[in-house]
Amino acid sequence: MTTPANYKILPRESSDWTKGYEIQAPEKTFISWDIPIRKMFENHEYLLKISTYGDIRFKYPVRVGNMILENFKTSFTNDKDPGPFTRFDAHCVHSQQADKGFGEIHRNLLRQLNNPVDIFYDEQHNLLRSVFQLNGLDLVDYQQGIDERGDVLLRWINHRDYPYLLENSAYEKKMVISDQCVWEEKRLELGKNYRQNVHIKRSPSTIHKKFGNRTVVWKDNDHRILGFAQGDKAHLYPLDGVDHLSVQSVEDSRIGFGATLRVHLKPDHWKPVPVLEYTGDPGKVDFFERVIRDLEKVVQKPVKTTE
Repeated sequence: MTTPANYKILPRESSDWTKGYEIQAPEKTFISWDIPIRKMFENHEYLLKISTYGDIRFKYPVRVGNMILENFKTSFTNDKDPGPFTRFDAHCVHSQQADKGFGEIHRNLLRQLNNPVDIFYDEQHNLLRSVFQLNGLDLVDYQQGIDERGDVLLRWINHRDYPYLLENSAYEKKMVISDQCVWEEKRLELGKNYRQNVHIKRSPSTIHKKFGNRTVVWKDNDHRILGFAQGDKAHLYPLDGVDHLSVQSVEDSRIGFGATLRVHLKPDHWKPVPVLEYTGDPGKVDFFERVIRDLEKVVQKPVKTTE
């Protein structure tokens, strides 16, 4: 039985690959790659199919460039997120023969876009992959294994910078340091990927000037903030929204030696947020365990150890 194709290549050039995608509703709606997630929900939720697991599909096919895709999708963790979606996927199935889908899609991308920055072929595993750059986005097309459907995955990954997400001037002007822990430990590293954590901001100048590149944990009783900082970046969490902290140590020659400090937020405390990583040596990964009492004194929350 032939599987119907779930994509269509339009016979025309398109100049908006780098700008966004168009939902093919009765009144077509063009969406920028840069739209904040909260704005997507505020303005366009009626066009979305949202699962309980945070997956988003669209009620209508979506045009990207000169391609119409029936199962274009993305995901989110917080519908109030001020940043944009970081990834979109579309599984494309050709209706006729195994390898035709990848060849057809790849040739179209070569015609529409600049040459790929990376091409990879693994004959042993039947893996075909190429990467195109779209002004801060990577478009990856690949096919793993040649089956009778010719299933091709298209993936858009957003690497663009959004400095506004780091802005922190309102809190910076009024912050107070009620208590603190300061560590001069070069093996500690603060998580700094602000695109994956809305709590990461530019480090307040008061903290940066006073502590430099040392690692500091502080509590602000006046404004109910728990902060972690190192260098030019800081994590800021509402103190009353923190359930507890946890420490997990790893000693495994296959994956490394170290420990992670995580914040568990209410009510989603089963989804801990990694804050600090400690890189250790065999038998020496207990940094956080040695400072648990100091942490608990500052944070006034339990710090639990996990396997």
